[in-house]
Amino acid sequence: MEAAALAEGLEGAVERLIPPAAREAVLGDLRETCSSRGAYLREIIKTAPFVIVSQMLRHLNLPVLMLQAALIFWFFPGWVVALALPVLLLREAFQPMTRPDARAALRNAMRLSFTGLFLGLVTPVPLNAALALALLSGPFSLLLCGLRTGLIISMDRCEANLPDSMALAELRAFRDGFLTRLRQRRRLEMVALGLGALCWPRLIEAPLGIALGAVFLAASLYLFHLDMSGGDKEPADFHVLRRRYVEEVRGDEQLRRFLCWLWVVPGLAAAHAGFVAMVVAPPEQTLARALLAVLLCFGAGAINREERGRVQEEISLLDRLSEKPSVLA
Repeated sequence: MEAAALAEGLEGAVERLIPPAAREAVLGDLRETCSSRGAYLREIIKTAPFVIVSQMLRHLNLPVLMLQAALIFWFFPGWVVALALPVLLLREAFQPMTRPDARAALRNAMRLSFTGLFLGLVTPVPLNAALALALLSGPFSLLLCGLRTGLIISMDRCEANLPDSMALAELRAFRDGFLTRLRQRRRLEMVALGLGALCWPRLIEAPLGIALGAVFLAASLYLFHLDMSGGDKEPADFHVLRRRYVEEVRGDEQLRRFLCWLWVVPGLAAAHAGFVAMVVAPPEQTLARALLAVLLCFGAGAINREERGRVQEEISLLDRLSEKPSVLA
Protein backbone atom coordinates (compact mmCIF):
# COMPACT_ATOMS: atom_id res chain seq x y z
CA MET A 1 0.00 0.00 0.00
CA GLU A 2 2.77 2.45 0.90
CA ALA A 3 4.69 1.55 -2.28
CA ALA A 4 1.60 2.18 -4.41
CA ALA A 5 0.97 5.51 -2.70
CA LEU A 6 4.61 6.48 -3.16
CA ALA A 7 4.46 5.54 -6.86
CA GLU A 8 1.28 7.59 -7.32
CA GLY A 9 2.86 10.54 -5.53
CA LEU A 10 5.95 10.31 -7.73
CA GLU A 11 3.81 10.09 -10.84
CA GLY A 12 1.79 13.14 -9.77
CA ALA A 13 4.97 15.10 -9.06
CA VAL A 14 6.44 14.24 -12.46
CA GLU A 15 3.21 15.14 -14.21
CA ARG A 16 3.44 18.62 -12.71
CA LEU A 17 6.54 19.20 -14.84
CA ILE A 18 4.14 19.76 -17.75
CA PRO A 19 2.65 23.30 -17.77
CA PRO A 20 -1.11 23.42 -17.06
CA ALA A 21 -2.03 24.73 -20.51
CA ALA A 22 -0.59 21.64 -22.23
CA ARG A 23 -0.87 19.08 -19.43
CA GLU A 24 -4.09 17.40 -20.46
CA ALA A 25 -3.17 17.01 -24.13
CA VAL A 26 0.43 15.88 -23.54
CA LEU A 27 -0.36 13.43 -20.75
CA GLY A 28 -3.29 11.99 -22.71
CA ASP A 29 -1.04 11.26 -25.70
CA LEU A 30 1.66 9.72 -23.49
CA ARG A 31 -0.83 7.47 -21.69
CA GLU A 32 -1.98 6.09 -25.04
CA THR A 33 1.52 5.45 -26.41
CA CYS A 34 3.41 4.20 -23.32
CA SER A 35 3.03 0.54 -22.37
CA SER A 36 4.35 0.76 -18.77
CA ARG A 37 4.46 3.23 -15.92
CA GLY A 38 8.26 3.48 -16.09
CA ALA A 39 8.17 4.30 -19.81
CA TYR A 40 5.42 6.83 -19.14
CA LEU A 41 7.49 8.65 -16.49
CA ARG A 42 10.61 8.60 -18.68
CA GLU A 43 8.68 10.10 -21.61
CA ILE A 44 7.31 12.86 -19.38
CA ILE A 45 10.81 13.77 -18.21
CA LYS A 46 12.09 13.82 -21.82
CA THR A 47 9.11 15.76 -23.14
CA ALA A 48 8.80 18.33 -20.33
CA PRO A 49 11.70 20.65 -21.39
CA PHE A 50 10.33 21.02 -24.93
CA VAL A 51 6.79 21.63 -23.70
CA ILE A 52 7.99 24.19 -21.13
CA VAL A 53 9.94 26.13 -23.78
CA SER A 54 6.94 25.98 -26.10
CA GLN A 55 4.62 27.35 -23.40
CA MET A 56 7.16 30.06 -22.54
CA LEU A 57 7.10 31.28 -26.13
CA ARG A 58 3.33 30.88 -26.43
CA HIS A 59 2.52 32.91 -23.32
CA LEU A 60 5.39 35.38 -23.64
CA ASN A 61 4.26 38.96 -23.11
CA LEU A 62 7.37 40.80 -24.24
CA PRO A 63 6.35 44.33 -23.14
CA VAL A 64 5.55 43.09 -19.61
CA LEU A 65 8.80 41.13 -19.45
CA MET A 66 10.83 44.15 -20.59
CA LEU A 67 9.09 46.39 -18.06
CA GLN A 68 9.66 43.96 -15.20
CA ALA A 69 13.30 43.47 -16.20
CA ALA A 70 13.81 47.25 -16.29
CA LEU A 71 12.30 47.55 -12.80
CA ILE A 72 14.57 44.84 -11.43
CA PHE A 73 17.60 46.42 -13.10
CA TRP A 74 16.73 49.84 -11.63
CA PHE A 75 16.19 48.60 -8.08
CA PHE A 76 18.79 45.80 -7.84
CA PRO A 77 22.25 44.91 -9.17
CA GLY A 78 22.47 43.78 -12.78
CA TRP A 79 23.11 40.12 -11.96
CA VAL A 80 19.68 39.89 -10.32
CA VAL A 81 18.08 40.45 -13.74
CA ALA A 82 19.88 37.40 -15.14
CA LEU A 83 18.51 35.31 -12.28
CA ALA A 84 15.02 36.78 -12.41
CA LEU A 85 14.34 36.47 -16.16
CA PRO A 86 14.19 32.62 -16.21
CA VAL A 87 11.92 32.73 -13.16
CA LEU A 88 9.57 35.20 -14.86
CA LEU A 89 9.49 33.07 -18.02
CA LEU A 90 8.74 29.91 -16.04
CA ARG A 91 6.03 31.76 -14.16
CA GLU A 92 4.35 32.65 -17.45
CA ALA A 93 4.58 29.04 -18.69
CA PHE A 94 3.03 27.60 -15.50
CA GLN A 95 0.20 30.08 -15.11
CA PRO A 96 -3.08 28.29 -14.23
CA MET A 97 -5.75 28.14 -16.89
CA THR A 98 -8.60 29.18 -14.60
CA ARG A 99 -9.17 31.88 -12.01
CA PRO A 100 -7.53 31.17 -8.65
CA ASP A 101 -9.67 29.68 -5.90
CA ALA A 102 -11.06 32.39 -3.62
CA ARG A 103 -10.04 30.66 -0.39
CA ALA A 104 -6.52 29.96 -1.69
CA ALA A 105 -6.20 33.59 -2.78
CA LEU A 106 -7.11 34.85 0.70
CA ARG A 107 -4.73 32.38 2.33
CA ASN A 108 -1.95 33.64 0.07
CA ALA A 109 -2.69 37.21 1.12
CA MET A 110 -2.38 36.21 4.77
CA ARG A 111 0.87 34.35 4.09
CA LEU A 112 2.30 37.35 2.28
CA SER A 113 1.54 39.78 5.07
CA PHE A 114 2.90 37.57 7.85
CA THR A 115 5.96 36.65 5.79
CA GLY A 116 6.66 40.36 5.57
CA LEU A 117 6.19 40.62 9.33
CA PHE A 118 8.66 37.78 9.93
CA LEU A 119 11.25 39.28 7.59
CA GLY A 120 10.83 42.63 9.28
CA LEU A 121 11.34 41.13 12.72
CA VAL A 122 14.49 39.21 11.78
CA THR A 123 15.95 42.24 10.01
CA PRO A 124 18.05 44.44 12.35
CA VAL A 125 15.98 47.61 12.53
CA PRO A 126 15.44 50.10 15.37
CA LEU A 127 13.03 49.04 18.07
CA ASN A 128 10.42 51.65 17.19
CA ALA A 129 10.35 50.48 13.55
CA ALA A 130 10.04 46.82 14.61
CA LEU A 131 7.19 47.72 16.96
CA ALA A 132 5.40 49.69 14.25
CA LEU A 133 5.77 46.75 11.86
CA ALA A 134 4.30 44.35 14.44
CA LEU A 135 1.35 46.65 15.11
CA LEU A 136 0.68 47.13 11.39
CA SER A 137 0.79 43.42 10.48
CA GLY A 138 -2.84 42.75 11.50
CA PRO A 139 -4.45 45.71 9.67
CA PHE A 140 -2.13 45.08 6.73
CA SER A 141 -3.34 41.47 6.49
CA LEU A 142 -6.95 42.66 6.51
CA LEU A 143 -6.13 45.23 3.85
CA LEU A 144 -4.59 42.62 1.53
CA CYS A 145 -7.48 40.21 2.10
CA GLY A 146 -9.98 43.01 1.46
CA LEU A 147 -8.23 43.93 -1.76
CA ARG A 148 -8.26 40.31 -2.90
CA THR A 149 -11.92 39.85 -1.96
CA GLY A 150 -12.89 43.01 -3.83
CA LEU A 151 -11.12 41.78 -6.95
CA ILE A 152 -12.84 38.39 -6.78
CA ILE A 153 -16.29 40.00 -6.37
CA SER A 154 -15.70 42.53 -9.17
CA MET A 155 -14.49 39.83 -11.57
CA ASP A 156 -17.51 37.65 -10.70
CA ARG A 157 -19.75 40.51 -11.80
CA CYS A 158 -17.84 40.77 -15.11
CA GLU A 159 -18.08 37.04 -15.80
CA ALA A 160 -19.18 36.30 -19.35
CA ASN A 161 -22.40 34.32 -19.78
CA LEU A 162 -22.57 32.69 -23.18
CA PRO A 163 -25.15 30.19 -24.43
CA ASP A 164 -24.16 26.88 -25.96
CA SER A 165 -24.99 28.10 -29.44
CA MET A 166 -25.44 31.39 -31.28
CA ALA A 167 -26.50 32.47 -34.71
CA LEU A 168 -23.99 34.41 -36.80
CA ALA A 169 -25.91 37.67 -36.29
CA GLU A 170 -25.98 37.16 -32.51
CA LEU A 171 -22.24 36.49 -32.36
CA ARG A 172 -21.58 39.56 -34.49
CA ALA A 173 -23.70 41.73 -32.18
CA PHE A 174 -21.97 40.26 -29.10
CA ARG A 175 -18.55 41.02 -30.60
CA ASP A 176 -19.62 44.55 -31.63
CA GLY A 177 -20.62 45.26 -28.03
CA PHE A 178 -17.22 44.07 -26.84
CA LEU A 179 -15.42 46.26 -29.38
CA THR A 180 -17.50 49.30 -28.41
CA ARG A 181 -16.64 48.89 -24.73
CA LEU A 182 -13.02 48.26 -25.72
CA ARG A 183 -12.77 51.52 -27.69
CA GLN A 184 -14.31 53.55 -24.88
CA ARG A 185 -11.94 52.15 -22.29
CA ARG A 186 -8.89 52.58 -24.49
CA ARG A 187 -9.71 56.21 -25.16
CA LEU A 188 -9.86 56.91 -21.43
CA GLU A 189 -6.58 55.06 -20.95
CA MET A 190 -5.02 57.01 -23.81
CA VAL A 191 -5.89 60.33 -22.15
CA ALA A 192 -4.68 59.12 -18.73
CA LEU A 193 -1.39 57.89 -20.18
CA GLY A 194 -0.88 61.20 -21.98
CA LEU A 195 -1.40 63.11 -18.73
CA GLY A 196 0.99 60.76 -16.98
CA ALA A 197 3.60 61.40 -19.67
CA LEU A 198 3.39 65.12 -18.87
CA CYS A 199 3.40 64.71 -15.08
CA TRP A 200 6.11 62.16 -14.31
CA PRO A 201 9.11 64.21 -15.57
CA ARG A 202 8.05 66.95 -13.13
CA LEU A 203 7.23 64.71 -10.16
CA ILE A 204 10.11 62.23 -10.40
CA GLU A 205 13.63 63.47 -10.87
CA ALA A 206 15.71 62.57 -13.93
CA PRO A 207 16.57 60.27 -15.49
CA LEU A 208 13.74 58.02 -14.27
CA GLY A 209 11.06 60.68 -14.66
CA ILE A 210 12.00 61.37 -18.29
CA ALA A 211 12.16 57.66 -19.09
CA LEU A 212 8.75 57.06 -17.50
CA GLY A 213 7.27 59.99 -19.42
CA ALA A 214 8.61 58.55 -22.68
CA VAL A 215 7.18 55.09 -21.96
CA PHE A 216 3.78 56.53 -21.01
CA LEU A 217 3.77 58.66 -24.16
CA ALA A 218 4.66 55.65 -26.33
CA ALA A 219 1.84 53.63 -24.74
CA SER A 220 -0.62 56.48 -25.31
CA LEU A 221 0.41 56.78 -28.96
CA TYR A 222 0.06 53.02 -29.38
CA LEU A 223 -3.50 53.14 -28.06
CA PHE A 224 -4.17 56.07 -30.41
CA HIS A 225 -2.90 53.96 -33.29
CA LEU A 226 -5.19 51.08 -32.30
CA ASP A 227 -8.15 53.45 -32.07
CA MET A 228 -7.50 55.07 -35.45
CA SER A 229 -6.71 51.90 -37.37
CA GLY A 230 -9.85 50.64 -39.03
CA GLY A 231 -10.83 47.02 -38.51
CA ASP A 232 -10.91 44.52 -41.32
CA LYS A 233 -14.14 43.55 -42.96
CA GLU A 234 -16.16 41.25 -40.74
CA PRO A 235 -16.00 37.67 -41.95
CA ALA A 236 -19.25 36.05 -43.04
CA ASP A 237 -18.25 32.65 -41.66
CA PHE A 238 -19.23 31.83 -38.07
CA HIS A 239 -16.03 29.94 -37.20
CA VAL A 240 -13.75 32.62 -38.67
CA LEU A 241 -15.61 35.34 -36.76
CA ARG A 242 -15.39 33.33 -33.53
CA ARG A 243 -11.64 32.81 -34.01
CA ARG A 244 -11.11 36.53 -34.62
CA TYR A 245 -13.15 37.37 -31.52
CA VAL A 246 -10.97 35.02 -29.44
CA GLU A 247 -7.81 36.67 -30.80
CA GLU A 248 -9.16 40.13 -29.91
CA VAL A 249 -10.05 39.06 -26.36
CA ARG A 250 -6.63 37.47 -25.82
CA GLY A 251 -4.80 40.47 -27.31
CA ASP A 252 -6.71 42.88 -25.09
CA GLU A 253 -5.80 40.83 -22.00
CA GLN A 254 -2.12 40.93 -22.95
CA LEU A 255 -2.23 44.71 -23.40
CA ARG A 256 -4.09 45.25 -20.12
CA ARG A 257 -1.47 43.26 -18.22
CA PHE A 258 1.24 45.58 -19.55
CA LEU A 259 -0.74 48.72 -18.70
CA CYS A 260 -1.48 47.44 -15.20
CA TRP A 261 2.24 47.01 -14.47
CA LEU A 262 3.01 50.32 -16.18
CA TRP A 263 0.75 52.21 -13.75
CA VAL A 264 2.52 50.49 -10.85
CA VAL A 265 5.99 51.69 -11.90
CA PRO A 266 5.70 55.30 -10.61
CA GLY A 267 4.53 54.11 -7.21
CA LEU A 268 7.40 51.64 -6.99
CA ALA A 269 9.82 54.40 -7.97
CA ALA A 270 8.40 56.60 -5.22
CA ALA A 271 8.67 53.73 -2.73
CA HIS A 272 12.27 53.08 -3.74
CA ALA A 273 13.72 56.56 -3.76
CA GLY A 274 10.96 59.04 -2.86
CA PHE A 275 10.09 62.17 -4.78
CA VAL A 276 12.76 64.07 -2.87
CA ALA A 277 16.21 62.49 -2.70
CA MET A 278 17.33 61.73 0.83
CA VAL A 279 20.59 60.18 1.95
CA VAL A 280 19.15 58.40 5.00
CA ALA A 281 15.40 58.00 5.37
CA PRO A 282 13.85 57.67 8.84
CA PRO A 283 12.60 54.18 9.77
CA GLU A 284 8.93 55.22 9.57
CA GLN A 285 9.37 56.42 6.01
CA THR A 286 11.25 53.26 5.04
CA LEU A 287 8.46 51.13 6.52
CA ALA A 288 5.77 53.11 4.68
CA ARG A 289 7.62 52.72 1.38
CA ALA A 290 8.01 48.98 1.93
CA LEU A 291 4.28 48.60 2.60
CA LEU A 292 3.48 50.70 -0.48
CA ALA A 293 5.70 48.49 -2.66
CA VAL A 294 4.07 45.30 -1.33
CA LEU A 295 0.57 46.68 -1.89
CA LEU A 296 1.35 47.78 -5.44
CA CYS A 297 2.98 44.49 -6.47
CA PHE A 298 0.31 42.42 -4.76
CA GLY A 299 -2.46 44.47 -6.36
CA ALA A 300 -1.00 44.31 -9.88
CA GLY A 301 -0.35 40.58 -9.60
CA ALA A 302 -3.83 39.88 -8.22
CA ILE A 303 -5.56 41.96 -10.89
CA ASN A 304 -3.63 40.24 -13.66
CA ARG A 305 -4.27 36.75 -12.26
CA GLU A 306 -8.00 37.37 -11.92
CA GLU A 307 -8.18 38.97 -15.38
CA ARG A 308 -6.25 36.14 -17.00
CA GLY A 309 -8.48 33.52 -15.37
CA ARG A 310 -11.63 35.36 -16.46
CA VAL A 311 -10.35 35.68 -20.03
CA GLN A 312 -9.39 32.00 -20.16
CA GLU A 313 -12.90 31.05 -19.03
CA GLU A 314 -14.41 33.33 -21.67
CA ILE A 315 -12.16 31.88 -24.37
CA SER A 316 -13.06 28.32 -23.37
CA LEU A 317 -16.76 29.25 -23.64
CA LEU A 318 -16.15 30.73 -27.09
CA ASP A 319 -14.24 27.63 -28.19
CA ARG A 320 -17.23 25.46 -27.26
CA LEU A 321 -19.69 27.83 -28.89
CA SER A 322 -21.52 26.24 -31.82
CA GLU A 323 -23.45 27.88 -34.62
CA LYS A 324 -27.22 27.99 -34.33
CA PRO A 325 -29.12 28.05 -37.62
CA SER A 326 -30.57 31.46 -38.27
CA VAL A 327 -34.33 31.81 -38.27
CA LEU A 328 -34.14 33.81 -41.50
CA ALA A 329 -32.04 31.15 -43.25
